Amino acid sequence: DLAIRPIVLQPSRGRDPATGAAIDAETPPTNDGDGDDDLPPARISTPADFFDVRAATDADAADVIACARAAGVEWSDAQMAEETAKGNVVMATRKGNPSSVVGVCCAWVVAGEVQILEVATHPSARREGVGGLVVRAACDRCTGGDAFLEVRATNSAALGLYRKLGFDEEGRRRGYYNDGEDAVLMRMTPKAVSARELTRLMAGLTREEARRPAPKTPEEKQRGDAMHPQDYPRDRPAFRRDSQGAGGAN
Repeated sequence: DLAIRPIVLQPSRGRDPATGAAIDAETPPTNDGDGDDDLPPARISTPADFFDVRAATDADAADVIACARAAGVEWSDAQMAEETAKGNVVMATRKGNPSSVVGVCCAWVVAGEVQILEVATHPSARREGVGGLVVRAACDRCTGGDAFLEVRATNSAALGLYRKLGFDEEGRRRGYYNDGEDAVLMRMTPKAVSARELTRLMAGLTREEARRPAPKTPEEKQRGDAMHPQDYPRDRPAFRRDSQGAGGAN
């Protein structure tokens, strides 16, 4: 008698649509990053992933003052405590450690405008995006109004930060500081929120993620930065209509 052998089903094999190579059903095709798949792009970390920002309360006054001292703020402890008690200070802490204040911003909202009075970042958290977080949080207290601030003319790091946040130079105050240094007066006018940004904000993304440009399409990636010939600036029209009509040509 012939022995009955069990039938073993082998995994079906298909073809990778991009390369034509055979692939196992158990092995999913790899993502080559050409933008033609439905997988979401990899998420890029932002400062909001590492810091929490909220309004400071009386209970935070000591930590706010300690951060301001470490940052070299010229205000006195009494001034910082007073502004904290009035609710004019927002602060940033490291996630998981709510008592570690690493950034503060004092701002007033007057007549529909925001006046940034003081910004301080703890030395241990500099160049980590803390300053931008607290300034944005302060500006968000009056989303429809312009924001103003003064910064030392020689503070190139702060000037770069504020320009990145959308502030533009409005003028200068000569001899504004006690040592005679000029202050640069800067102003930021809120920009209209696009439908794409609003949708992403409503979906729970952070402001940095919502403002990130859309990924390039496969056609844009293939074209690169090269300009298409039809987009070249022209010294004359691409075509000229004969003003004398078809029968008037010489």
